[in-house]
Amino acid sequence: MSDSHIITSLQHPLVKHMVKLRTDKDYRNGQKALVLEGLKPIQVASKGIIKILHTEEYSSYVLELSGEKWLVTAPILQKISGMTTPEGIVAEIRMPDYVDLKDAWQVLALDTVSDPGNMGTLLRTALALGWDAVFFFAGRL
Repeated sequence: MSDSHIITSLQHPLVKHMVKLRTDKDYRNGQKALVLEGLKPIQVASKGIIKILHTEEYSSYVLELSGEKWLVTAPILQKISGMTTPEGIVAEIRMPDYVDLKDAWQVLALDTVSDPGNMGTLLRTALALGWDAVFFFAGRL
């Protein structure tokens, strides 16, 4: 097992914080943080990780990642992610700074992408192709 802190209650303040980050845009913007789900997206965003919450099966994967580590149960992870069958790992990451796109040549524009897996695939593809930026339509994600 990793050197993670342990959470066993759905009422834990960190669980409430993570759910609020996922569901409340004003809170997310105020905290300048967001919730990211899935091992691959978390590994890509490794420099911005604040906290990682994971189930036992992901204990060995989080050893290489920075940030506070919290071991949680599957029901807790399900509550945080909002997904019926979450992957088993979520992270609180620093919100990226907004940048001016006027000089960007290849931009991925995302509008109403509701599946985190699909969004991750799109973002990884744009990164692999060397695209300049990603634009999220306001109020749609």
